[in-house]
Amino acid sequence: MAEGNLTAGADRGFKPGLNCAQSVLTAFSDDFDVEPAAAARIAAGFGGGIGHLQKTCGAVTGAVMVLGLRCYDANDSSASKTLTYDKVREFISVFEKRYGTVSCSDLIGVDISTDAGLREARERNVFALKCAEYVRDACAILESLL
Repeated sequence: MAEGNLTAGADRGFKPGLNCAQSVLTAFSDDFDVEPAAAARIAAGFGGGIGHLQKTCGAVTGAVMVLGLRCYDANDSSASKTLTYDKVREFISVFEKRYGTVSCSDLIGVDISTDAGLREARERNVFALKCAEYVRDACAILESLL
């Protein structure tokens, strides 16, 4: 992978109109010959902690997808799955050390599973203030692992 592409991925961060998972996956999609539009479609349901259920943070799930693209090889599926799992655990360990959790709910502190909560998050600018940071950090952690 070209170092310049990885650095550019982290610099792009949270993208207008995309959720956290889409932002992370599309930041690295060119490195894997995946069209950004296809990456955005693949990651569309992972925003808001998977479908606004506030489970695993979208920046984290986007990073897991990037690690799968980087590490998994269908010609050596057993060994590459092990490598993928190892890298995912390493990523999550670093992310959790920084933030204490990978839970979207805990990270943003607003219940976006309801209309009122989503409205509150938008009014408090949570996505630009918090989620953008998680996306940038997820990209930076990926750079260090790839």
